[in-house]
Amino acid sequence: MAPKNILYPLIGCLVLVFLVMLRLMFARNQTIKDKILNWNSYKVLPAGAEPPRAAAVTRNFANLFEMPLLFYPVIILMYVTARLNNADVGREAVVLAWAFVIFRALHSLVHVTFNHVKVRFVFYLASTVALFILWIDFFSSWHL
Repeated sequence: MAPKNILYPLIGCLVLVFLVMLRLMFARNQTIKDKILNWNSYKVLPAGAEPPRAAAVTRNFANLFEMPLLFYPVIILMYVTARLNNADVGREAVVLAWAFVIFRALHSLVHVTFNHVKVRFVFYLASTVALFILWIDFFSSWHL
């Protein structure tokens, strides 16, 4: 596949981050509207101060700066090395990248809605496995 195809899952992951960020803004705004917290509460929010629904969104937003931190570089490395070598990116890499994004999106959906930990963990584990295999795929191709 053309190298640019590996960038689409990266864009998908960024869209997910922005969607969760919007959800976070709405959740926090709701706590202010409901007079659970006020604007000043968010200066230094102590643990446990947010209601559980808003806290779950806050935690999910933070999650999107953990595992995806390992996703972005492998995507960029695959794109750059393919371009430098005038090569294609393997279809399996693109599928794995999309799998990571889809599982992360499902993880986020569960986390910010009904928040069932075992269901959430399945999606977390699946995204982690996809990411691990994606790195193996990159190193096994050694387009460096």
